[in-house]
Amino acid sequence: MNEQLTPRIQIRDFSSQDVCQPKCRVNIRSLKSLVFAQFSKDSVIYDVLLAEKDLLDVSEFLAKVDVWLKLLRRNKH
Repeated sequence: MNEQLTPRIQIRDFSSQDVCQPKCRVNIRSLKSLVFAQFSKDSVIYDVLLAEKDLLDVSEFLAKVDVWLKLLRRNKH
């Protein structure tokens, strides 16, 4: 009785619908208002956020937030 046990692993291809149902969105209106109040119109972050939609998919938001933070830090100096 020296049976070797092998784990059974099921791999499933998850679509975006499986991960976040219903579609999760991030509202950036407050962030935009804050930036518009704190930075001048000639600021890069002002232009970048002005071009963004008010509601972003979570994955889209996460992809962009790092760049926004870098632009905000750059404007502080």
